[in-house]
Amino acid sequence: DRHPDLLTPDFDWYRGSLLKEEHYNNENELIQSVDYNYQLGTDIDQIFGMRAYTYFLFDIPEDDVIGILVLPGGGEVYIYSPGLEYRKLRWGAQCYTSVFKNLESKTITSYFNGQQLIDQYTYSYSENLPHYNKSKINNIKQELSNGQSKQTVYKYTNDYSDADCFVDYEADRASAYDQYITNLEQNCLNADVCYDFEYSGSEDCIDCIKDEYSSYLQNLLTVFQNYQQCLDNQVSNSDNYASSLLQLSAKNQLQLVEQQEQIIDNNITYQLFGNFTLFDTYPSDQILPAISLSAEFIQPQNPNETLINSQGELIYSGYEVKTYYDEYDARGNPLQHHEADNINITYLFGYNYSYPIAKIENSTYSEVEANIGCTYEQLQEKTGTELMTVFDNLRTALSNAFITSYTFISLVGLETKTDPSGITTYYYYDSFNRLETIKDHNGNIIKHIDYHYKDE
Repeated sequence: DRHPDLLTPDFDWYRGSLLKEEHYNNENELIQSVDYNYQLGTDIDQIFGMRAYTYFLFDIPEDDVIGILVLPGGGEVYIYSPGLEYRKLRWGAQCYTSVFKNLESKTITSYFNGQQLIDQYTYSYSENLPHYNKSKINNIKQELSNGQSKQTVYKYTNDYSDADCFVDYEADRASAYDQYITNLEQNCLNADVCYDFEYSGSEDCIDCIKDEYSSYLQNLLTVFQNYQQCLDNQVSNSDNYASSLLQLSAKNQLQLVEQQEQIIDNNITYQLFGNFTLFDTYPSDQILPAISLSAEFIQPQNPNETLINSQGELIYSGYEVKTYYDEYDARGNPLQHHEADNINITYLFGYNYSYPIAKIENSTYSEVEANIGCTYEQLQEKTGTELMTVFDNLRTALSNAFITSYTFISLVGLETKTDPSGITTYYYYDSFNRLETIKDHNGNIIKHIDYHYKDE
């Protein structure tokens, strides 16, 4: 009776994923079925700890218990009429698993007039990411009935960093984990400190496991700091846009950079269209989207290749500028952008920077700031009719601009919307903060919603 309890591993993380769904019509005929398959990530971490649990040493019903003794150090002793007793609370070594379980494929079968139409989707995930972010989809592929395949390809900030940094990081992290398991087994689980203890548990054993885990976390921190230093070295040798991507990668801010729609015919890949985003550092020291680009083709073309070359330059040929993001506020809200045709659009945010309160077309942010009658910070305190007055005055001052303004009821919803011609629509809510009535500027009801519960 003097041995450690090694508990069954907890597999809750593996259960509960949807495997199949079926859809039927009103005549109970199957019209569509969807099958799901999953894959486990290649990086599996296992963390060991101590867990208290209930245990019945004797096969005696709890109804036969005549008394319960609470121990001073914690735990309970159950007392039975024949004089038998045992402790209900025991301790054991528990293994916890950390791994991503990702959707690998989805098969949609549609039934129509005795025929079956099958759509097959397969999913793959970015490998050039730290182990705790390997659930980012980098490819969705659809098999078409004509023998072709269509796929969507995604690239994130980490996909543009030097692969050598990532390879070293993965190797160092795996080494730290192997060392943790070795030390845990030698110093704790297979040693006297954990092997020889009573059912009530061993504080020395628990402390040993805690110490090994703390050392493991410290080693992981060192590994990650080395990874960041490697990325920082790349940043200093790169151009502005490349540097911004690498800084995001170093901070582990995984932003979507590129998306391409492609078609595969006879094992040759062609690009249909794509979107690409350039990032830059703004005065608020935030790295945010700077330019949005796109590529659309009448005839499929060879896929564009975007990368950071050996000179630290970001290459993104084949894309055309769609939108420039000119200015952001301190919270990262966009204040001004303009399209390739140079039409400026300004946005204002209010209610402590949490709601968009105006869209101003054909005007720059500096023009709005000069005519709004208060500072951007003071604007955050204004609500309701006071805010509406601010925008009425702004419409007069910027007569060539098209201003759509909004007021809100915080944590409830939209209160008013005023279009560029100055006509206001009003929104009303019931006592449960549900939208109830929408009225025009003359008080006429545009829409009314009645909420009824079942059987009312």
